[in-house]
Amino acid sequence: GDAIALLTGDALIASAAELLATYPSAGTILNSAFGFKGVTGGQALELDGSDMPSDILTVYYYKTAKLFEAAVVSALINTNASIDDMKSACEYCYCIGIAFQISDDLADSESDDGSFVKAVGVDKAREIISAILSGARAAAAKLSKEVPFLKDFVDFLTVLQTER
Repeated sequence: GDAIALLTGDALIASAAELLATYPSAGTILNSAFGFKGVTGGQALELDGSDMPSDILTVYYYKTAKLFEAAVVSALINTNASIDDMKSACEYCYCIGIAFQISDDLADSESDDGSFVKAVGVDKAREIISAILSGARAAAAKLSKEVPFLKDFVDFLTVLQTER
């Protein structure tokens, strides 16, 4: 349940920090993803009970998109990627994180009174996910090298949200 999920998250964070200690710049990015403007801050905002869609998007950015961003940007730093590629990757991660969370809300919409889906409705949430995933595809297309996994992940989220 929830306790195991929290412990798993803690273990993954500790393992990631240990691994990234050998890559200082990537470690800094990862640490920021878990701090006040990352998972911890997002969780605090969510516990605060905010129910406005714009506030929920901030929560989703901090809780999820920042984690995707930390993983992708860390990899890009270690491959000496360009600033333009990093900007495109951050745009992609923002879109993926928000779409992932709204899709998760679709699955929980019957039981979660404070969700984005409850605020905007199921049909509108699906439209928003589709638009956001189009943005993710466009961001991935701007990268200087094709990364098939990024497109595949967008395709996965597209299927996931239609099944919920």
